[in-house]
Amino acid sequence: MRAVSMVLGAALMISFVTGCGPGLKAPKVEDGKIQVFALVDRGVEGEADVDKVKQRDQVGTWMEGDLANLFRKNGYDFQQIASEEDFVPAAHRFLLKVKVLSYHPGNKGARVAGALVGGWSGAAMAQAAEARLAANFQLIGPDGALVSGDTNQGSGTGDWNVAVRNVNVVVIKSVAKKIQSLYK
Repeated sequence: MRAVSMVLGAALMISFVTGCGPGLKAPKVEDGKIQVFALVDRGVEGEADVDKVKQRDQVGTWMEGDLANLFRKNGYDFQQIASEEDFVPAAHRFLLKVKVLSYHPGNKGARVAGALVGGWSGAAMAQAAEARLAANFQLIGPDGALVSGDTNQGSGTGDWNVAVRNVNVVVIKSVAKKIQSLYK
């Protein structure tokens, strides 16, 4: 009996999580799809360290590809652009500007050591070694005006690509919610 109630509870929880809440799907428009043009600024300034440039390029490349997958999966026509001049405002077109504000790749060795030590001290050691990413994003509407203000998001997690994914999920949720509100 307990097993049946656990299975039923899990099924209800999954159906609630996947079926409720704000969807990320692009609103339907009469002449094609909603287009999102993305410009990702990796936040490398001036005379940066070679390792920092390499890390930011890796993060930026992965971020762009992951954003493309998330937006396309949800029905948006997603395109990466090299500069803001490549965006031409038009109906159903949005410009998404993302800037990496800070990035710390973490230390995988320290995370493993924290797991081996265990307990409170191990958890503190592992947390101190987490990858962290903070990004700022803006959404510019079809008329060229700012649709959504600046929002900074930070993420701390085990590996750097999961930190980037966490930030990307926040970005697509915010952008999709704002775009959907414009098409109601």
